[in-house]
Amino acid sequence: MTKRIVCFKLFLSLFFSLGLFLNSYISFAEKLPVDMDKVDIYLMTVGLGDEIYQRFGHSIVRVVDHEAKHDYTYNWGIFSFEDPGFAFKFFKGILIYRMDRTGMVTVVRHYRDYEKRSIWQDKLDLTAAQKRRLLERIAWNLQPENVRYRYQHFYNNCSTKIRDYIDEAVEGKVKEYTQRSPVKPVFRDYVRGHLSNIPIVAMGLDVFMNSKIDQPITEWDEMFLPSKLREYLMALPSFDDNGVPKEGSHLLFDSTTVLEMPVVPVRDANEMYYILIALFGIPSLLVAFFKLRAITHRDLNESRKIRFSLGGISIGWGLFSGFFGIVMFLSWAFSEHLDLHHNANLLMFWPTDWFLVSIGWHILRENVKPASDFYRLACRYYLLGHIITSFILLAVWATNLIHQDVSRVCLFILPLTLLIYTVLLYEMSRYGQRK
Repeated sequence: MTKRIVCFKLFLSLFFSLGLFLNSYISFAEKLPVDMDKVDIYLMTVGLGDEIYQRFGHSIVRVVDHEAKHDYTYNWGIFSFEDPGFAFKFFKGILIYRMDRTGMVTVVRHYRDYEKRSIWQDKLDLTAAQKRRLLERIAWNLQPENVRYRYQHFYNNCSTKIRDYIDEAVEGKVKEYTQRSPVKPVFRDYVRGHLSNIPIVAMGLDVFMNSKIDQPITEWDEMFLPSKLREYLMALPSFDDNGVPKEGSHLLFDSTTVLEMPVVPVRDANEMYYILIALFGIPSLLVAFFKLRAITHRDLNESRKIRFSLGGISIGWGLFSGFFGIVMFLSWAFSEHLDLHHNANLLMFWPTDWFLVSIGWHILRENVKPASDFYRLACRYYLLGHIITSFILLAVWATNLIHQDVSRVCLFILPLTLLIYTVLLYEMSRYGQRK
């Protein structure tokens, strides 16, 4: 008798759980508009901002249900810096973003009062069936178990989510029309251009990212960028329910400017490279000049200022180059950012380059504690090895043996490193010989 009661209670529990599930599903399904002809769906494109995460723009879907008097926006770009372990997750490549639904008025107020970014709006020319498919996908995405997703900047972001859902709504026609032939820009071009306002980040990513962002891309891939999503959808026709293009139509039409804010000026993408040349190149040239002058005059003695300058250059460059080398090495070893693996720039920036700090310190303190013969020999081999690998990088780039674009590294940094390492090699070769 007891077992029967337990089984009966278990049955009731399962029955009511199933009923609650079905009721929640039905209630949710009923939220979809009945008359799709009274629903307007818009693509909203947000302009560039000043912060790093704002430098590529943003895409939002707006849904206006005139019958229910609803006006909602759907946004796939929500994240929080306060998320526990955010910095470590960012390094590891495990970025979890989520979708959010917000009222139109709130969105406009946010971009007007806080982020100061422009908004453009375009209506989607979709049939009733296509609207339903799109809204069903959005409704599915709003479910608690589906609201979060693994973010990837080029392949799974706020823009590609919308691209994929619109493509699904028109049964693959967007992808069919935009994945035909490669376009000229590659992902690296957009990284350099859009982050030029933050020179250290632009240069850093240019160095840290490997050949994956130099592969040919199509218009479909290029729509990771919100402005390109808008541009290419504007160029496409709208389609009927059989997938046939409608004559004289456009998938996006009725363009309006919702919010117009001042345009963020674009700076030179090479600015940080120029700064490095100014910080290290000019002092290195001056040191090299005085070293050469001392050689021609057969004068082994030199001023303390020259030695101090060379020691400072060695320490500064060692810290800089070592940092870049360590980041690239650790990213390859531990990060899931595939764009940061197998980087050819490791030929230029070694994880061990903080050893140059030791060389610089010994140059500064030579008269106090002379270095051993073994140490001087190790320094010479280390610097010579750096010069050789720099020429290897130059050779593989010049002969197109690698797909990674290392042009700026070879044009700006390689001459600088060769100058620094050559002067240091000469210094360590005559170390302890001064009178």
